[in-house]
Amino acid sequence: MRPLASSVLDQLFHSARTPNAFLDQPVSDEELVRIWELLRWAPTSANCSPLRVVYAKTPSAKAALLKCVDPGNAKKVQSAPVTAILGMDMRFHDKLAQLFPHTDAKAWFEGNDGKIGDTAFRNSSLQGAYFMLAARSIGLDCGPMSGFDHKAVLAVLLPAGFVLALLGRSGDAYSADLPADPRAAGTLEPLVPGAGRTLELRGDGAAWIARVDADRVALSQARGVARPDLHAYWSGQLVVDELPADARLLGAVSRAERTFALPALQGTLVLFSLAHGEIVAHGSLAEAR
Repeated sequence: MRPLASSVLDQLFHSARTPNAFLDQPVSDEELVRIWELLRWAPTSANCSPLRVVYAKTPSAKAALLKCVDPGNAKKVQSAPVTAILGMDMRFHDKLAQLFPHTDAKAWFEGNDGKIGDTAFRNSSLQGAYFMLAARSIGLDCGPMSGFDHKAVLAVLLPAGFVLALLGRSGDAYSADLPADPRAAGTLEPLVPGAGRTLELRGDGAAWIARVDADRVALSQARGVARPDLHAYWSGQLVVDELPADARLLGAVSRAERTFALPALQGTLVLFSLAHGEIVAHGSLAEAR
């Protein structure tokens, strides 16, 4: 390895500060993907990589998050174009067959909740630091924030099975002895945005499958009696009890698969019965796997 230039070290460490306000300039989805593509290469024990990220970017998501943070942090969250919620996947070991393939690493954790929790917390915290360094490396200001209601954020913005960790904005001589890095295949995807994942929506004894791919979703009924009155909507809100004001009609749902354009890569898919005027099922795009 070669030492980094002093200007690079300044940007990452010496001159970097956590801002209290941000310019009114958007952060693109492409920049968010670049952050993930950088941080996922940084080391974790057994390549466990338990970090998962949810971005609060839309006005409705930011409004929900503002209700969860301490009053002294509200202006910072309101000013930031994006707030990244960094959580840990308590089933990270399900992916070890791909990420650490030379041994049965999943068996180290299966049934051992204490070891799972310790490993997930320790390594997701490492990845939280990598996240901020990656953001700084592509020219974004960022910083961690701890003043928030942990349980409220879990309930409002994070999918089930995740725990909030923090909130924020070998040389060539050895390469011949190393196997190909399994992380190069991109087996781990950021929660939002993401592609090629599946989400199951259930209700009234029936189930529907949503296949999320880039900015499109393919919806089809998996089982149950077909209901011609069902229509699919998208909402920027992550938790819904009734059809939200911002809901956008995607189209009618049938047994035959239909593909719709997504207004955004995060939010909620809602199946709404026109005949009964009620929500039949809904699911967060962040839960797609």
